[in-house]
Amino acid sequence: MAWGIEGEESVDKLGNLLQEIYEAVAGGQLRLAAMGVRSLLEQMMVAKVGDQGTFAKNLNAFQEKGFISLVQRDAMSAILDAGHAVAHRAFEPLKDDLNTALDIAEGIFAAIYIHANAANKLADRVPPRPKKP
Repeated sequence: MAWGIEGEESVDKLGNLLQEIYEAVAGGQLRLAAMGVRSLLEQMMVAKVGDQGTFAKNLNAFQEKGFISLVQRDAMSAILDAGHAVAHRAFEPLKDDLNTALDIAEGIFAAIYIHANAANKLADRVPPRPKKP
């Protein structure tokens, strides 16, 4: 996979990037944080579906493979566009913009990397239903 991220190593690397994004927001470096969120989302997509060549194709594949819903896809598209605008069109996001972007990115990260593993561990511990006589 791209960037060499997969499994627990992926969670660690993405978690470290997320921490850097939080630090950028806390330090008022909102443009850097927006570009960081864009990078975080891209790395999650590429780790799960490979590099499809463009952000739009990565996003479509990410949704088609079931990692996100259509609603989440549209939200991610808006976040990715904000990151592009920072990098290429001198867009200056507000702190509220970053909070929204982080809420969405955190939810997707948690659903893919945290909740899925926790749910599997729970499923392993749940006793089977008794068989009907």
